[in-house]
Amino acid sequence: MNKKKVTFSIVLFVFILILVFIKYGDTKLTRKSVLLSAKTVGWGTSSYMGLNLDYEFYYDGKRITGSDAFNDFRGNKDFVNRNFPVMYEPSLGSSKLLIEPSDFRRFELSFPDS
Repeated sequence: MNKKKVTFSIVLFVFILILVFIKYGDTKLTRKSVLLSAKTVGWGTSSYMGLNLDYEFYYDGKRITGSDAFNDFRGNKDFVNRNFPVMYEPSLGSSKLLIEPSDFRRFELSFPDS
């Protein structure tokens, strides 16, 4: 094989591998997750130079913190000191704050009407 075909094959393999890891992570979070209530505590900076909504919740008496990006209302102070549902996977330590309708659909939950 020539050099271009080898390079293309490697890039394609790495891309597919990344997609598999992303999908596997989502599946793990949805399959074993626990629905809890979280309180937002403020907007903080992320490693991607953006703003993330920081939150905290309790699981088995232990305080756990998390942070998620919400671009449509980034920095809006109306979202601070509010309670929202959160999906938490204890064995992974992963959590996802549920605010937007797409967040609820991801976990096959109905979006609350109030």
